[in-house]
Amino acid sequence: MVEFARMVDLHCHYLPAVDDGAANLNEGLDLIRAAHDNGISRILLTPHIHVGRYDNTNSSLQTRFETFRRAITAANIPVEIALAAEVRCSDDLFGLIEQEEVPFLLDAKGNKTLLLEMPHSHVPPGVDQLVRWLLKRNIRPMLAHPERNKEFMKYPHRLADLCSAGCLTQITAAAVIGRFGEKSQHAAHALLNDDLVSVIATDAHNLQHRPPLLREAANWVAQNFGEERAWRLVGATPAALSTGNFYRRAAQPRKSVAVIATHDLNLREAPQVAKPITVESFNSIKTAPTAGTDFCEQAFSRLREKLNERAAQPGGAGSKAARTLAIMDDWRVR
Repeated sequence: MVEFARMVDLHCHYLPAVDDGAANLNEGLDLIRAAHDNGISRILLTPHIHVGRYDNTNSSLQTRFETFRRAITAANIPVEIALAAEVRCSDDLFGLIEQEEVPFLLDAKGNKTLLLEMPHSHVPPGVDQLVRWLLKRNIRPMLAHPERNKEFMKYPHRLADLCSAGCLTQITAAAVIGRFGEKSQHAAHALLNDDLVSVIATDAHNLQHRPPLLREAANWVAQNFGEERAWRLVGATPAALSTGNFYRRAAQPRKSVAVIATHDLNLREAPQVAKPITVESFNSIKTAPTAGTDFCEQAFSRLREKLNERAAQPGGAGSKAARTLAIMDDWRVR
């Protein structure tokens, strides 16, 4: 059995103090460490955007994300992170998108994918129209954890219809191995049998009850559907859907910790030793980083774009492209 590593997680709640995930910086870092130990090398942080409950926006999340990213670097945890969101299906979604307050998954060409959450109890009326509205704007919906939605569990054809209309699906790793109960596990396995799963992700919230278990799910899929299918769900496809998130980050100029501290915290002079980042930093840092141009990185990105397109394809060519991408990650100077 292959040891799954360098996996990509497109759904988790590690960004501290913004939703029902990590409550503070230490919890967030512990979850990042656990994800790394579980074989995950790239992580999309996807805090809830749920108006009236978790009133997050792209604007409000950016400074917290930058602070958390620097904390991960300071802690020497070898993972890459990027920011997206799990967005509740509601009437508020239209305005949030029009105001550019939703962070999307981005592929190598900049195509957008929206991680869309339904209520657990039902599928809201009008979802078909919402899907068409999103697709018309070149935003592809990816339905979060449909195996835990009671209506999809009872009427699986509803999910199949949405997939036929253009939706992707993300099932939860813990559900695959039975951690959400027998009904959700049965639904997850049925979706895998029907080939209606695009991605497996952790949807991890904490270490006690909802830790990252992507490797365990990948092993189960490998045993029952083959290693190539498993890698496509935890590696190749999530990597292809999120390449743009990470290479937008790579194109930005790097700043020394001292310069960041002086500029963002308005200190009088740069400290000789960088101060540790604390939860309080999340409320004090105001300035977002600026963008720059790296022509070598652009060329590298174009090559990765072609490989990511190939990696998302079934068969031996896709597997070879995925392995090449893993080797290329070792070439990059971090």
